[in-house]
Amino acid sequence: MTKLLRALNVGVDVGKSQLDLFLLERQRPFTAPNEKHAIAALIRRLSRYRIERIVVEATGRLEQPFVRAALAAGLPVIVVSPLKIRRFADVIGQLAKTDEIDARLIAQFAATVKPRVRPASDVNAQAIKDLVVRRRQLTSLRTMEKKTPTGHAARAQIGYRPDHPDSRSRAQNPSTAHP
Repeated sequence: MTKLLRALNVGVDVGKSQLDLFLLERQRPFTAPNEKHAIAALIRRLSRYRIERIVVEATGRLEQPFVRAALAAGLPVIVVSPLKIRRFADVIGQLAKTDEIDARLIAQFAATVKPRVRPASDVNAQAIKDLVVRRRQLTSLRTMEKKTPTGHAARAQIGYRPDHPDSRSRAQNPSTAHP
C-alpha cells in the first residue's frame, strides 16, 4: 500500500490495558488494547502512513512493548518524560484530562516541540537500563522501609541487628530469631 504524502505526528497515551493514539494532521483518534497481538496490528496500521514522529509518554515501562515493536518496524519513536508533556499542557492552557485528550496533547507536543528522534538502543543497553531502574526502585523501597516505625519494630522482633554477623540468617529465617 502506498504511503500518504503528508507526514504525521502521532501521540500515544499508554495505559495498563489500553493505548490511545491520535494522528494530529488527520485529526483522528483511535484506541487499541495494550496487548502483543493488538500492538502488532497497530504497527501494521501505522506503517501505512508517512510518520514524522511518534511520541510516547514514559509510563513506568508500560510503553516498552509498543516502543520496541515500533522501532523494530522502523518507525520514528520518541519516549518523552511526563513532566515535559505536563509543562507543555500548562503553557497551552490544557486543563482537561482524558486519555483521548492526552493522546491529542502528546501529538501536539510532537508537532510543536519536534523532539529529536534518536537511534534505538540495543537489547543489552535496554536490559541494563531496566536493571538500573529496578535497582533504584528497590533502594528507594529499602530506604522507606528503614524509616517506618513498623520496619524498625519488625526487624527488632526478629532480632535483626545490622552490625551482627548472624543477623542476616535470623532475618531470613524468623523462627530462629528467638531460640
